[in-house]
Amino acid sequence: MKRLPKNIFNLAFLLAAFILLALFAAGCTSYTKVSTDQLKNFQKQIRAEHAQLNSLQVRFSPASLQFTYSLKKEIDETERLDIFYKTKELLLSTQFQSEVIEGKFFKKYFTEERIYPQASISFQIQKEAESQATFHSSYYQTSDVSSEEARQLVDGYQTWSFWDYKNDPVTVPPRE
Repeated sequence: MKRLPKNIFNLAFLLAAFILLALFAAGCTSYTKVSTDQLKNFQKQIRAEHAQLNSLQVRFSPASLQFTYSLKKEIDETERLDIFYKTKELLLSTQFQSEVIEGKFFKKYFTEERIYPQASISFQIQKEAESQATFHSSYYQTSDVSSEEARQLVDGYQTWSFWDYKNDPVTVPPRE
């Protein structure tokens, strides 16, 4: 039986390593941390009002804008809803839209297409890696925003769903 030259095995190894690296890189999403004076002031205010809040991290990727609250311990539904509605007000504020969405997100991603990210507000216990509950919204009325026509169907982060990872997601009513 004829032996294959060593360089063929080296080539095969390099090709396999390259494929694995490409798959790993494609599967990893990098996030950009968001920090503005408005967010710093909001975090101070919300932490003063809710003693169980440890911190707030705001970050975005090409497809999402995430608000993640770290909690000292579990909070009740009333407190969680109050934090959610205040965070939603922040997200919808003219200043946030101008500084973060226009000034940071669109400068980094989708400069031409201007595709808005999905938004989420999550709560997790400080010592646990997974979220305890998440509120989620889309800027658009449809999940397929590949066409200009679809991007004309705007909800503007008005409709939100809530998921506690135990029950099915439910629609969050507007604040009364």
